[in-house]
Amino acid sequence: MTDSATDAFAQARRISQRLDAVNGTDEHEYLIRLLKVVEEAGEAAQAYIGATGQNPRKGVTHRHDVAAELCDVIVAAMVAMHGFHPDPQALFGEFIKEKADRLDAGTHLVYRDAPHGEYRCTGCAFRIPEDQADEVSYDAAQRAHDAALSAVPVPH
Repeated sequence: MTDSATDAFAQARRISQRLDAVNGTDEHEYLIRLLKVVEEAGEAAQAYIGATGQNPRKGVTHRHDVAAELCDVIVAAMVAMHGFHPDPQALFGEFIKEKADRLDAGTHLVYRDAPHGEYRCTGCAFRIPEDQADEVSYDAAQRAHDAALSAVPVPH
């Protein structure tokens, strides 16, 4: 990760440690931090509505406002991650690299077609039916897909 990303995670760790000292580290506190991410995402959506002029009562705002609200989402998520993983910077670095590598390689991406729908793949017929999908996390579905794909012999 770049120095600025490293610094951002250091700042998020500092915020998280301060919140730990003031509010404690129980599950309720971690839930509040997770809900803060959702709150900030809602504010980003409101900013987008304002930037597109969809609420005439409030007038038109700027795309910069959307970007600033998205920064709030990122910061809230970075802070919240500290309550769920011992090294959020390493986790994020691995996670974003994997996502970028998949896109660069044009590989198959597993997605869920509805909140409680089946898992499907963008590049093949892989699927986990709706009646089984609620028992499987996204990561487990992607791993199952990758394992099934690697088991298929490649013609020479």
